Amino acid sequence: MRSLRWALLGASDIAATRMIPAIESTGGRAVTVLSGSPGHAEAFATSHGIERATTDLGAALEGVDAAYISSHNPKHAEQAQAALEAGVHVLCEKPITLDLGQAVDLIALADSRGLVFGVNHHLSCSAVIRKLAALVHEGTIGTVTGIRINHAVFLPERLRGWRIEDVPGAGVILDITVHDAAVLGLLRDAPPATAAAQVARQGPWPKGAPDAVMTTLRWTDEVLAQTHDAFTVPFNSSSVDVYGSEGTLHATDALTQDPVGDLTLRDEAGVRAVDVGNREDLYVVSVRDFTAAVEGTGAVAVTGMAGTQAVAVALAVQEAAETGRTVDVVDVRGLLSPAR
Repeated sequence: MRSLRWALLGASDIAATRMIPAIESTGGRAVTVLSGSPGHAEAFATSHGIERATTDLGAALEGVDAAYISSHNPKHAEQAQAALEAGVHVLCEKPITLDLGQAVDLIALADSRGLVFGVNHHLSCSAVIRKLAALVHEGTIGTVTGIRINHAVFLPERLRGWRIEDVPGAGVILDITVHDAAVLGLLRDAPPATAAAQVARQGPWPKGAPDAVMTTLRWTDEVLAQTHDAFTVPFNSSSVDVYGSEGTLHATDALTQDPVGDLTLRDEAGVRAVDVGNREDLYVVSVRDFTAAVEGTGAVAVTGMAGTQAVAVALAVQEAAETGRTVDVVDVRGLLSPAR
């Protein structure tokens, strides 16, 4: 596997705890890190053995093959565009952008340059979630009638910065609901048609962006989905339930950054555990798939099109919560070709 030289655009917690180990395990190396704070960039580089630290985006992209973007959400589009224009492959954290038009432009730019553009929706790399999706598409539970996602967690103190502030790109919808949308994208062949939502501010911190949301999503074939996403639930077991005409699939504790969780099937034969196969580190899977795509021997785990659709769902949920109306979800297949 090719040894990619990576720029880390964002000296973030996830870059430190998840992505640097994943990059190294796949033979790559982080050679530069970008931060808006010179002191933070230098400290991060020193702590992780990275050669260069900078506050200049252009300098960060010099002499690298790939960029991993994990900066604050509003910065993703600018940084992704700069990387692609510099001839650098991009693996971007969700959401790709806060505007669907920008996402479409980025994917078109990557296509025109022959560059790989992937989205780091880690749950799509979970063995449990992948097996769940495979069984749904194999017809194991018959015709799907409903989906319920419980993704309410308690935000660690170290992450209580911009995510809970009243700033663009913050809040639970663009942090967690967008991940639910990516999971739904694996389970269904089409995006939901409409979204309705209610948000709340529940946390033991100064009230800023919404930190809890419940949604209802509806497809044109009458399938319904519910999601509960929160930063405010300290003792909970996450889950994904898929209901079908011939059974129910129940995934527990799989909506996490770790390769854990269980999957059970309940049907007329009773209740039984499902073997999900090899459980690999989710971020290693993501980086390995990305590297294979760069080599031309594989495909990214989550394409730009899939990542854009997740943004479309999240933005519809956000609008529904703000307006109190049921909102149409943009189907990005009308904006992008399937190859993207």
